[in-house]
Amino acid sequence: MSIDIVNVHQMYQDEGYLGMIIGPMFAGKTSHLIQTYNKCKRANIPVQVVNFIGDNRYHDTHLCSHDNVQIDCIQLDELSKLMTYSILPESVVLINEGQFFPDCLESIKYMVDELKLKVIVYGLDGDFKRKPFGKFLDLIPIATDLMKIKSQCYYCGYKNDALFSHRITDEIEQCVIGTSNYKPCCRKCYLKKA
Repeated sequence: MSIDIVNVHQMYQDEGYLGMIIGPMFAGKTSHLIQTYNKCKRANIPVQVVNFIGDNRYHDTHLCSHDNVQIDCIQLDELSKLMTYSILPESVVLINEGQFFPDCLESIKYMVDELKLKVIVYGLDGDFKRKPFGKFLDLIPIATDLMKIKSQCYYCGYKNDALFSHRITDEIEQCVIGTSNYKPCCRKCYLKKA
């Protein structure tokens, strides 16, 4: 299952659209976003990419996948600041790391319901304790489409689907950004490690 952005752009011309792509770390969410961005570019659909300003794992000014594929983006700490940019009404807005934006619910609801934008937001469906981040999952009731993608469990030798992000460092804060702090984990291995 995937969200066909070209079809979405045609079907929802007169109304807003919200797609959510959720899953654990290392599931390919950012790679999916980059693929969607490239589809928009090929189809001449205006597209704007937003990344959380604290996510500078691989690059300070570009969105970068774990495979080091990079695209231009706007780096923000709040989604409401996107309104200061010139966004065309027919634009697709792709948001990476949606769970980190404190105003994600209000701002995305405004973009979709009031501005009638086509928004796809990518983010973690839970933290290392399997708890929600802020209001991110509160977007589900207003989403048009929802897709959960999975990784492969590091501890099983990549044999089982990883549903969770297991933190391998000692920090206790909910928000610790960094790929070296986490491993993708299946349910069985997560419960052994917890």
